[in-house]
Amino acid sequence: MKIAILALAGSEFRGGVEKFNANLTRALESGGHSVKLVAFSQIKQTKTQIWISKAMGKTPYSGYWKARMLAKHFEPQKKDFDLVIANDFFGLYVTGIKQIMVMHGLYSDVFDCFRHKI
Repeated sequence: MKIAILALAGSEFRGGVEKFNANLTRALESGGHSVKLVAFSQIKQTKTQIWISKAMGKTPYSGYWKARMLAKHFEPQKKDFDLVIANDFFGLYVTGIKQIMVMHGLYSDVFDCFRHKI
């Protein structure tokens, strides 16, 4: 199975979510699956997008903006995968593919807002 993992950052950070992604990738690949990490931090942004990302970073909507940009970046690649594993709400705007959304932390109130889309 070809699996895409959507996340905020790749291996350039060493936080808990990044360790989770690395461990998950190793486990899936040892089972014969093909895994690719697609991260927001890998997106080449225009100057306007960089400015908006910085401005949005000071608001509660920052994650939604980043999730929307990641979905747009991932859209042309989507046909190459069988499954998406999305960290937090980074799969929120990805449609037309089977998806597992992994919520790290306490996001139950946020999850309840978009439960109907899953």
